[in-house]
Amino acid sequence: MNRTFLTIYSICILFYTASCQQPHKKQQASGPQPDMEFVPLASVAKQRYAAEAQAYCEKYLNDNVFSGAVLVAKNGEIVYEQYSGFKDYRNKTTVTPETPFHLASVSKTFTGMAIMRLWEQGRIGLEDSVQQYFPSFPYHGITVRMLLSHRSGLPNYLYALETYWNKKVKATNQDVINYLIQFQPPRQQWPNRNFHYSNTNYILLASILEKVTGIGFPQYMRDSVFVPLGMHHTFVFSIADTASYVPTYSWNWREYGMDHLDCTYGDKNIYSTVRDMLLWDKAMY
Repeated sequence: MNRTFLTIYSICILFYTASCQQPHKKQQASGPQPDMEFVPLASVAKQRYAAEAQAYCEKYLNDNVFSGAVLVAKNGEIVYEQYSGFKDYRNKTTVTPETPFHLASVSKTFTGMAIMRLWEQGRIGLEDSVQQYFPSFPYHGITVRMLLSHRSGLPNYLYALETYWNKKVKATNQDVINYLIQFQPPRQQWPNRNFHYSNTNYILLASILEKVTGIGFPQYMRDSVFVPLGMHHTFVFSIADTASYVPTYSWNWREYGMDHLDCTYGDKNIYSTVRDMLLWDKAMY
């Protein structure tokens, strides 16, 4: 859960919430919109943006403590990059443009977009209930739309699992769903009352995606999103990726181990680079 030790300055803006307002169930979208054409930056403007970014980094990040990646882009063009510090402090392995970082909750933007693609394809409805995919799910009145917009009122599994879960066992998405079915921790609120952030929403969305496609979430994201966009250093983490992920360190470079919440996905656990994230951003328009 706390694997990322580096600060990533990445902005990923997604506009799937506008699509969430469509009232029709499993209706096909009207078709792809034309790509936005960026105006190329003049060299003077590019130099100015680069100088401003460098000045900021020198002021706030150049204290021999920061380890991470910074990328600034304007009109789709990279105007400044900085890679500093270590991805592996013990072996003094430095951060490079190919170093993948844990995106934490920015991963939710990928999950949301994947669900909306299935909606565009007519394979899922925004008003579908959770019980349509998990019949035994004990919390009724919750739709896919509510999961996307954090209006389900569901308890956050990150805290709910603290009560009965064996911390020596790394929970999977299905484990979380089974836990909610068995122990039924109380709701945070009734469905669709108002916004209430819960990681459980996006665990469920990733699992619904797997039900609809018959493909594991990591493979679906790789084949349908990462590879087509050229995001070759982006992946959904699994135990098999332990050798390539960037570990978490405390302020004194003590490495944190993995915990029982480190194998769930949909709400987190996508790793990427700042260059790959620029490709993701450009794919949005």
